[in-house]
Amino acid sequence: MSSDMKERLNKVLPTSDFAKSVLTLMTGTTIAQAIPILISPILTRLFSPEEFGILALYMSVVAILSVVVTGRYELAILLPKKDEDANAIVMLILYISLVLSLIFLGGVFLCKDFIISYFGLGKLSVWVYMFPLSVFLVGWSQAMKYWLNRKAKYKVMATGQVSQTISTSSSNLFLGFTHFISGGLILGGLMGQFVNTYVVSRLFIKERTFKKVPKSKIKLVACRYKNFPKITMFSGMINMSAKELPKTLIGGAFGMGVLGFLSLAQRMLIVPISLISTSMSDVFFKYASEQYKEHKNAIDIYDKTLKRLFLIAIIPMAVLYLIAPFVFAFIFGEKWRVAGEITQLLIPFYLVYFVGAPLNTMFSIAEKQKWEMFWQVLFFSFSVGSIVISQFLGLDMKATILNFSIANSIVFLVGIFLSRKIAKGEL
Repeated sequence: MSSDMKERLNKVLPTSDFAKSVLTLMTGTTIAQAIPILISPILTRLFSPEEFGILALYMSVVAILSVVVTGRYELAILLPKKDEDANAIVMLILYISLVLSLIFLGGVFLCKDFIISYFGLGKLSVWVYMFPLSVFLVGWSQAMKYWLNRKAKYKVMATGQVSQTISTSSSNLFLGFTHFISGGLILGGLMGQFVNTYVVSRLFIKERTFKKVPKSKIKLVACRYKNFPKITMFSGMINMSAKELPKTLIGGAFGMGVLGFLSLAQRMLIVPISLISTSMSDVFFKYASEQYKEHKNAIDIYDKTLKRLFLIAIIPMAVLYLIAPFVFAFIFGEKWRVAGEITQLLIPFYLVYFVGAPLNTMFSIAEKQKWEMFWQVLFFSFSVGSIVISQFLGLDMKATILNFSIANSIVFLVGIFLSRKIAKGEL
């Protein structure tokens, strides 16, 4: 990152600690995103669009179930004043995750024939048994991320990101070149999840925190923050389904190849988002939480973050819109030009998403679960509904994805309106 960019960030962000925290996470995120981008032109020539589509399907299922496996209690880790209460929440998540992952495994054994047949997995059918393991690893890593955020251990968080990316990328390259086993993209992702889980869990294990938490304390925090599994979990699942279910619908309607094109397009759009927006989201949650607890509003940091996110996003998104098809064909191979055309259709949505997603954490900070549920239902209805209606009308792939992009842009604008009201203390 250039020194000029660092100076501009420091001018906008409210405190030097905040700026340093953002820049630390941005560094890790930048490296973590740069490596997959650098090797993507190789992977797109080693693996087919259909294989990328099956990977997207796998990750969509994992993403949806990982919301359930933690009960969304990880969002409560930053809220208690006492560390012992936060540690109790972490242990609660561990127990819930283990039990639910075993239940998911049982479900896979019971429904494996239907899953394999419905999605046409073929030779990759063996990987359905890995769903529960991936779900547990992702859920536990999320809990550790929030615990490390509470401890302000941003370097450890960044290290986990980078380690996961290096492990995933090196495994994908090895398996792609050697053809050692089918499903190399899925196995590579699983290896990365293992490494990330190890890195982010080391401090928690080293402090032997798991032996210091009495069961009575776990029961107390489970009751104190019961709105997270009762309300936030369901709203989170609706949110994740709104993001991931359209992929399965598009894959079912237009084939795994189209899903592969869509997944690459979304991945390339997520890069600029993860570079700054995701890192800002983590730190915004911490500082906005502190400001809101003290003043019952967080409008100062909210407005400054909103302005900064928009200014950072608008120019890169505009440039990408103009050159996407050419860039995708040149870098990834001519057969991936379609992914560039899909990228153009998705840019309006991802511009608003880039700005709105970090700010929507205000729902959790202010414990406005009912308003969050309202917005999540709206998001799900527009996201899934746009695909279903497009298919009912017999629209082609591009028209369907454009309708999806427009519908989601509207929803995230509504989210910004509501979260700002909450930040001002007016909702």
